[in-house]
Amino acid sequence: PFEGAGTESNPYLIKTAQDLARLAELVNGGESFSGKYLRLENNLDLSGYASADEGKGWTPIGTSTLASFSGNFDGNYKTIAGLYINRASIYQGLFGAVFYGTVKNLGVVGVDISGHGTCGGITGYIRGTVENCFVTGKIQGLLDDIGDIGGIAGDVANNAIARNCYSSAEISSNNDRVGGITGQVFPGAKVEYCYSTGSVSGTGQGGVGGIAGYVSGTVQNCAALNPQVSGSGNVGRVMGSGSGSVALENNFAFDGMTVMVNNTPKTSLNKGGDKVRS
Repeated sequence: PFEGAGTESNPYLIKTAQDLARLAELVNGGESFSGKYLRLENNLDLSGYASADEGKGWTPIGTSTLASFSGNFDGNYKTIAGLYINRASIYQGLFGAVFYGTVKNLGVVGVDISGHGTCGGITGYIRGTVENCFVTGKIQGLLDDIGDIGGIAGDVANNAIARNCYSSAEISSNNDRVGGITGQVFPGAKVEYCYSTGSVSGTGQGGVGGIAGYVSGTVQNCAALNPQVSGSGNVGRVMGSGSGSVALENNFAFDGMTVMVNNTPKTSLNKGGDKVRS
C-alpha cells in the first residue's frame, strides 16, 4: 500500500498527509498491520482534514479495539500539526486504538481534539507501547457519562507501556478519569519517565491527576509540573484515584501546583494520590 516492504529493515514509508489518511482508511477497513513496520518521512500538516467528515475532522487510525492498529509506527522524530477532531464518539486521537502495536518517536503539535471519551493526543487507547512522543494543544471530553481523557493516551490498557513521553496540552472533561498523560492506567500497565505541564480539569469521583486520573497499575519516575489540577472528587498532583495493585514510585510534583476540589484548594498534598518525592 506504500513505498517499502513493511519490514523492520525496509519499512513502509509515510511521506504525505494523504499517506497517513490512507493508513487510517486501511486500518479502519480491517487491516491491522500486525507485524509490519512503518516510518514517517516528513513533518506533516493535517489541517486540510479539519473540515472532513462534515466538519468532524480527522478520522483516527483505528476506530475501536476491533478495528485497531497493531503494527510498529516510527515517527522518526518528525512532527504532525493541524490535528483537529470534534466527533461524538470514543477512541479519538491521531490513532484511535492501538492494540499490541507500537507508536514511537513522534510529536503531535497544536492538537484540538474533542470526543466523548477515551481520547488522547497520540492515541485514544493503547494496549501496546507508546514511547518518545509528545503532544501540545488541547484535548476535551464532552459527555458527562464517559471519561478517560489524557494528553498522550486516554487509556493505557492492560500490560501497556507509556514511556518517555510528555504533554503540555490543556486537558479537560465533563467526567472523570482525566490526566495530563493518561486518563486511566489499567492493571499490569505502566506509565514511566513521563511529564506533563498542562492544566487538567474534570468532574466526578473517578479521579483527576497531573499524570493519571485513575490508576490500577504503575506510575513511576514521572513529574507532574502542571500549574493547576482541578475536579469535584478525587484530585491529586500525580494520581487522582486508584484501586487494586496501585504502584506509585519515585514521582515528583511541582510544589507550586494549585489543586482544587469543588473550587476549594486542597491541603495535605503529601497524602494518598499526591504522594511524591520531596
